[in-house]
Amino acid sequence: MRHVLLEQDEVTAVYHLVHEACELGADAQGWRAHFQATLLSMVNGSTAVGYVMRLRTDPAAIAPTVELAVDTNTSEVWKGYVARGDLTDNPQTPHIMGRFGTDFTCTRQELVDDATWYGSDFYSRVCVPSGWDQCMHSQVCIDPPGIVNGIGITRPLGAEPFGPREVAIVHLAHQELAHLWRKPDPLGVNMLPTRLRQTLHCIRRGLSRKEIAQQLGVSPHTAHLHEKTLFTRYGVAGRTELMALIASSISPTLLPLKQGNDFFEDQPEGGQ
Repeated sequence: MRHVLLEQDEVTAVYHLVHEACELGADAQGWRAHFQATLLSMVNGSTAVGYVMRLRTDPAAIAPTVELAVDTNTSEVWKGYVARGDLTDNPQTPHIMGRFGTDFTCTRQELVDDATWYGSDFYSRVCVPSGWDQCMHSQVCIDPPGIVNGIGITRPLGAEPFGPREVAIVHLAHQELAHLWRKPDPLGVNMLPTRLRQTLHCIRRGLSRKEIAQQLGVSPHTAHLHEKTLFTRYGVAGRTELMALIASSISPTLLPLKQGNDFFEDQPEGGQ
């Protein structure tokens, strides 16, 4: 990636977007939808796909190993292509998977030459009916716990390729997210037992005790006990103090917090 010095207002806009992602961060799909829509406007893109994959992925079976995918403005043709589960006929796929597990942001031109791209069955069968051509790809690897977060962005047929400035904007935004995911967690927020972590994320979203109970499928009494456990664990008197204390440990959630499909499900839960 060629380094470009961004304007101050561009850098400010990126940091503002990352801050908004943190504010919406308890909703793994919601913050991505907002992040992608805003990023599209910043780089003049038309569609975006955000995805999360486990680091140990078979390149021949990519789609089944995607833990989370969020589409922005994508076509039914594209969705049908992904749903079939075989992405190997996309000429970009082997080159993207060759960089899998590393941090990168690049354009289609850095992966595949024009002759290969425009001569591929994928381009005529998927891209043209979907109305897009130019592509940009960005991935960051968060290990531990062995997660790759990716973003793909396109432009319409006939549009100019993404330039170094657009690549730099996406790269900065994605690296700032990666920094949040990689930073130390001295309060152990990410290592809380699953139910406490779910309760904390509900509190971050401003849900009432009754709404938390409905969200978690437990009784209001149990939700109250989870909340009290959090207050005791962090030595605070209520929600306001709790949010102020953990503010520096908050980052956008990589995966939805669901039992059995949890970002930190494979990590030890720490003291009960």
